[in-house]
Amino acid sequence: LQEMLLDENVRCEYDDGCERMNKKIMNSNAMKNPITVIIGDKERDNKLVSYRKYNSKETNTMKIDDFIKYIKEEIKKR
Repeated sequence: LQEMLLDENVRCEYDDGCERMNKKIMNSNAMKNPITVIIGDKERDNKLVSYRKYNSKETNTMKIDDFIKYIKEEIKKR
């Protein structure tokens, strides 16, 4: 996914640290990242992406291709 986003000129970072997922999400919010992508076993197996917008507790899930289209639209709005 990171390579696909970079190919579309979307800035992204990958956190492969050993912290728990909740801690990683809290860190992402503290850094004020507009969107935090969460990929677990379910997402990997089904080629899905789960994400949260900044300061939101709601998690959305969609197919990878749809997510890339969505993120590009969000970038255009900025």
